[in-house]
Amino acid sequence: MKKSRFHYFIAGMVAATVCFTIMTTALAVSGNIFFNGINVSMNGVPVFQKEDFLELRSGQRVPASILYVDENGGGTTYLPVRWLSENLGVSITWNKETDTIEIEKGYTVVAPDDFLQELAKEWLVNGDYPKNAKGETYGPESLESIVGYPPDLIAAAATNGQEGYLRRSELAEYLSSDSPQDNSLPVYDLDGNVIGEFIFGNG
Repeated sequence: MKKSRFHYFIAGMVAATVCFTIMTTALAVSGNIFFNGINVSMNGVPVFQKEDFLELRSGQRVPASILYVDENGGGTTYLPVRWLSENLGVSITWNKETDTIEIEKGYTVVAPDDFLQELAKEWLVNGDYPKNAKGETYGPESLESIVGYPPDLIAAAATNGQEGYLRRSELAEYLSSDSPQDNSLPVYDLDGNVIGEFIFGNG
């Protein structure tokens, strides 16, 4: 039973073929190139707006989108491959020896019910949360809808990258406080040792 995966991501897929930002002088001279002329959204959330530019790590500003209109009026949209890779969870590497952009498979889109069932298979033992040596239940809080109650130790990741658990009692006390003294809680391993902290954002 695998216990090391605490972060699960459902990535939305762009309804177009992965495109590459390629500009040539010949196309630019033809007058069929339009920069930043479209809006782009992902899962209904705006990503690029018309006239937007992207700022590279070098500080250089580049077009967020390029539209090429051919002689028959057909259009091809080019989007930055690096941005797509980072936002869709796709691994992109550049092989300078073969001049090849290598794209590896990204995350799989899973329906919520199917996702919970897969999560239950990984964590639950005979339909219930597993227990540590102290008899405390542990696992993802999202499985409460299947088990019927939340675990004593809620799977979480500390800011230092360590994967562990929040104590449900401490979390409940924090959430019920009108003015908590701190915006963090300790993250424990299954033996009760503090391995890091979980920091809450504003609000």
